[in-house]
Amino acid sequence: MAELQAQSAAVSNHNQSHSASYSASLGSLSSTIQGLFDDARKIPTCQRVLESLLFEEIKLREDQIQPAYTKTFTWIFEDDTTSFKRWLTSSDGIFWVSGKAGSGKSTLMKLLANHKTTKKLLRQWSGSENLVIASFYFWNAGRDAQKSQLGLMKSLLYQIFRQCPDLIPPAWSLKFGSDGFADKNFDSWSRQDLSDAVDGIIARGSLKSRFCFFVDGLDEYADAQAGDHHALIQYLDRLIKSPCVKICVSSRPWTVFKDRYNQHDDLKFVLQDLTSKDMLKYAQGLLHEDERFQRLASREPEALSLAAHIRDRAQGVFLWVYLVTSSLKRGLSEHDDTKELERRLAKTPSDLFDFYRSILQNIDENYKDYTMRALQLVSIVPGGIELGAFQYIPQDIEDETYAISQETNLDEPTVDLSGWTSQATLNAEAKVNKWCRDLLEVQRDEYVIKPWLLSVPGGRVTPSHRTVSDFLDSPDMASVFKQHSVCIPSPRKALCRMYLAYMKSSLSTMQPGWRFNPGETYIVLRWAKQCELIDQETPLDIIGELEKTINAFYASRKDQDYPSPSILRLAVQCNLLLYVDHIPERDVVAETGILWEALCPTFDSSHIENTDEPRLPMIAKLLDKGCSPSVIWTGNVTGNESVWQRSMREAYMRRYLGVKDSRQAVVTLLSQHGADPDATYKTRDPAGGTRLADAREFLMTVFDNDETKVDALQKEARRVRSAAGKEEQGWLARFMGWST
Repeated sequence: MAELQAQSAAVSNHNQSHSASYSASLGSLSSTIQGLFDDARKIPTCQRVLESLLFEEIKLREDQIQPAYTKTFTWIFEDDTTSFKRWLTSSDGIFWVSGKAGSGKSTLMKLLANHKTTKKLLRQWSGSENLVIASFYFWNAGRDAQKSQLGLMKSLLYQIFRQCPDLIPPAWSLKFGSDGFADKNFDSWSRQDLSDAVDGIIARGSLKSRFCFFVDGLDEYADAQAGDHHALIQYLDRLIKSPCVKICVSSRPWTVFKDRYNQHDDLKFVLQDLTSKDMLKYAQGLLHEDERFQRLASREPEALSLAAHIRDRAQGVFLWVYLVTSSLKRGLSEHDDTKELERRLAKTPSDLFDFYRSILQNIDENYKDYTMRALQLVSIVPGGIELGAFQYIPQDIEDETYAISQETNLDEPTVDLSGWTSQATLNAEAKVNKWCRDLLEVQRDEYVIKPWLLSVPGGRVTPSHRTVSDFLDSPDMASVFKQHSVCIPSPRKALCRMYLAYMKSSLSTMQPGWRFNPGETYIVLRWAKQCELIDQETPLDIIGELEKTINAFYASRKDQDYPSPSILRLAVQCNLLLYVDHIPERDVVAETGILWEALCPTFDSSHIENTDEPRLPMIAKLLDKGCSPSVIWTGNVTGNESVWQRSMREAYMRRYLGVKDSRQAVVTLLSQHGADPDATYKTRDPAGGTRLADAREFLMTVFDNDETKVDALQKEARRVRSAAGKEEQGWLARFMGWST
C-alpha cells in the first residue's frame, strides 16, 4: 500500500512538474512571439529613420575615388614602420594620415575602410564587443552634403544604424519620444538632433560596441554654419573622448592640422615619404599594360627604365604619375620612340598647376572656346554640371536664343529600356575628353540615374581632382577667363539656358507612366537666383519659356496625374525676389497659400540641410502685394486652415523656428498684415492626442513670455484688422471659424 501511494505521489509530482514545464514553455513562447511582434512593429520606423538619413550624394564621393592599384599600400598591414597596425589593434584616439595633394590619401583611406585586414586587426581592439566601421569622404568640389559637418553626421549615423539596427529606437526616442509625433516628422533632423544622436549612440554603445571611423579629406571640409577647420577638429576630439571610439583622418599638411596632430609621432605618418615602391609599381603597371609600350620595349629595352624616371620625378604624387603616363601614351599613339618619350617626360612640369597650364596650352585651337567656357562653368558649379546640360556649350556660345527657340517633342516616346548608357552619353563624354582632357571628367552615378531619360546623356561633369578645382579657382585662371570673349557673358545665365535646354530634351524622352520630376526646373530657377544675386537681373525670358514648356507638357500627356506646377510658387520657393517684382499683384494673390512657401521653404531635396528659416524679404514682398496670412488655404493637406494657423502649428511641431530674432520679425510682419491675434490651432497635447492652442500661447513662446510685448502686438494686430473693415472681418469669421 505504501509503495502504491509512493508511485501515485511520484506520478502526481511528475505531472505537476510537466505542467509547470509546459506552462513555462508556453510563457517563453508567448514572450518570444511578443518579442517578434514588437520587433516587427519597429521595422517600419527603423526603415523610415534610415531613409531620413539618406541623401543623394551619400556614397558618390567614395565611389568616385579610384581603388588602390594592385599590390600598392599593402605595406601598411605588413610591418610596424608606421605604427598604424599597432594603432588598429590596441590604441585609441586619432591617427593622422598626412600627405601633399595628389599623394593618394583618399585612395588609401578607401582601402583602409573596406579592407578585410582592417576589420581583422580591429577585432583585436574590440574583443567580444560589436565592431562598427564607418567612413566619410569630404569633397570640397561637391554639394553641401559632401563638405559639411551635417553630411558627416548623417553619413556616420546611417552606417551605424545599418550595422546596428537596435540602436535606432533609443536614438529616435531621444529625439521625439515614443508617441506618434515622429510619424509626422521623421525626416526633420536638425544639426542639434544629429549631434545628440551621435553622442547618445556612442555613450550607449560603449557598453557593447566599439566604433572606428575613417574620415578623409579634412582640408576639403567647408561648413560656414558649423565653423572653420578648427571647429571640425574640436568635434572629432569630442567623439574620441569615449574609449569606445577611434578615428583615422587624412588631410593635407595644413598648419591647423599640424598644430593638433603633430603632437604624437606614433599616431601619424606622411604618405609621400612611404610610397616610393608603390609609385614604381603604379608607373610600371600603367605603362607595361599598354600593348603599344610592350611592342616598343621589345624593340628598345631601354624604354623599361621610363617607369623609374617617372617615380623619381613624381615626388610622391600619384596623380602626377597618372597624368604624365597619359601624356606618354599619347606619344605612343604618334609612334614616339624611347628618346622622344624621354623628351616628353623631361618637358613635363613637376608642379601640378604648371602641368595644368601646359595642358591648356596644348588644347586644339578648334576646341579652345569650348574648353574655356566649360572650365569656367564647372568652376562655379558645386558638384559639377549634368552632362545633359554640358553638351549645349557650343550652341550657347553660338546663339544665346537657342534654348528658347528649341522645340520640344511632347509626343509619348518609345525608347528601348534595355540599358541606360546611350549613344548620346558616349558622344557627350567624347566632347568632355576632347575639350578638357585630364582636367574634367564624367562621373556616372548609379544613385541619380534617370531611367526615363535614356536618350539624354547621363552623368555629371566634374573636376578630375581637387587640385584641378584649386587651379580653376586660382587668381591666374580668373584672369585667363576674363581674356576670353566667350567667358565674358554671364556664366550664370548660360547655365540657366543650358539647363532649360536639358529639361526640354528630358521632357521629349520621358517614358509613359513616369511622373514629371521638377529637378531640372529647380536647377534652372536656382541659377536664375544666382543671376539676381550677382548679375542684378532676373532672366524673365528663360523663366517664361520654362513655364510655357511645363504647361505644354502637362497639357499633352494624360499620364501625369498631378496638375502642372506653378512657376510662381516654385520661384517663391527659390527666393526669386526680382522675378516676383515683375508679377502683377492679382496673380500673386490668386496663388492661394503661396505665403507658406516663403515661411517654410523646404523645397530643395538636393541639399542635405533643411532650408527652414523663414525668408523675411520674400514674406514682406508677398504681404505688400496683397497676400493675407488669414486667407484659408484650401489646398492644404491638413484641411482648411490659414497660413497663419499652419505656421503656428508647424512651428510647434517641427521646432523649425531656430533664430529668435527672425521668429519675432516674422510674427510681427504677419500680425501687421491681418493675422488674427486670437486664432486657435491644433497642436500636440503633452498627455497625448491633440488640443486647441491659441495665438497668445504661441506669441508668448516667441517673445519669451514678455507679456508687455505680446499685449502690444495683439493690440496693434486688432487695430490693423479693424482698419480693414467690418465687412472683411465678417468674411474672415465665416470662412475661418474664428467668430464667437
